[in-house]
Amino acid sequence: MLRITTRLHGLISLFSCAILVSTTDAATITANSCSQSAVRAAVAQASDGDTVLVPGGDCAWRGGSNEPGVLVDKAITLAGAGIDETIISDSTRSGSLEVLVIISSPNARVTGFTFQGMRRSTAAEPGLVVSSGADNVRVDHCKFDASAHSQPGRGMTVSAHGVIDHCVFIDCKQGVSVFGGNGKGDESWTQPLTLGTANALYIEDCEFLYSQKYDGAMDAYGGARYVFRYNTVSGTKVAHHGLDSGNWRSVFSHEIYKNTMHNASSTAVSTAIRSRGGTGVIFDNVITGNYHQGMRFIYYRSCCEISHNYCGSWGRCDGDNARDGNQDSSGYPCMDQPGRTTNQQLSPVYEWNNTLNGLNADLALSDPWGCRSPSMADHIQVNRDYFNNTVRPDYTPYEYPHPLTRGETPETAPAPSDPAPSAPTNLRVVGE
Repeated sequence: MLRITTRLHGLISLFSCAILVSTTDAATITANSCSQSAVRAAVAQASDGDTVLVPGGDCAWRGGSNEPGVLVDKAITLAGAGIDETIISDSTRSGSLEVLVIISSPNARVTGFTFQGMRRSTAAEPGLVVSSGADNVRVDHCKFDASAHSQPGRGMTVSAHGVIDHCVFIDCKQGVSVFGGNGKGDESWTQPLTLGTANALYIEDCEFLYSQKYDGAMDAYGGARYVFRYNTVSGTKVAHHGLDSGNWRSVFSHEIYKNTMHNASSTAVSTAIRSRGGTGVIFDNVITGNYHQGMRFIYYRSCCEISHNYCGSWGRCDGDNARDGNQDSSGYPCMDQPGRTTNQQLSPVYEWNNTLNGLNADLALSDPWGCRSPSMADHIQVNRDYFNNTVRPDYTPYEYPHPLTRGETPETAPAPSDPAPSAPTNLRVVGE
């Protein structure tokens, strides 16, 4: 049984003993239990704007081949009773990608759940997936706990814009994996740079609690645009992919700021923040504990033959690859390398006011292979492709907290963040 409560608002008028009632508010539908069948039934009854309440309990969900436990395909709120109150466990045994929840509709929200038991089998199965096009999504006040498995799965995979806030991620392979929509990311790399706008996935006010570093608090691929801010990261790193493994395009843009990162483990994390491509800003991050390095670039296509074959099908950037700019014998600028933006224009990465154990932390190269002719240092140079201790010109962070956390819809067509053309000079006003 489902309990459907509809709040009635409207205009009650008395004319000739008639009563007119306008029913304009959305419904609240309460599932009979947290079981998979009960929640599916409640979602099936809901319409856009409704809220589906899932009571407390500990329930196991299981999907079929490429099928979620529950599909949120409407602009609804799916609300559990709270973290560790409504607990959904992954009972998937093995096989194809099977997830607990898929959000495929824009303007949907999932809140108040603990998802646990995600594990890696044939793929790094996430607990929750946000499909491409499901923009203005919000996932908040949820826990993703993969600590039960030695080969954990991902917490979330997101291919849309919106906000992930006040969530807790425990020992996931990656807490949040971000993609730039459908395809490999080609379209994103043709669109304007939009730093400081709603045109990104925001991850804010979350906790990432890791007993092992795994792949990091987050990763990103395929033209992704992401903002990682005001988070607490323990025992792991923040990083994203470039034009390399998996034949994906690089991340397009990243904004990483005002995070607190700490590694108390005796096992060092190599780098706290690592970029493999694209442009953006990194500022006001406080890093403490056992990290070898604070912030580093790495670009695998400088060293294809010895970099664990992470170049995919793209080939080396060496001056003879038609994918690259080839302005000099090294191949510079390399496709999608750090410091590049729309249609491979120069757009340096800027960092400022970051610290590692109380000392200033600058961006630098991570070059474990020392390749030559060309070298990584030929491709990525300070004061050209990136700037240390320099505020990015004309950059303003997007409003915090994100409007979706206040129930407000952000602008759907943010203006590009590229500087506006300068006003013309030396003009004369001709009189009448």
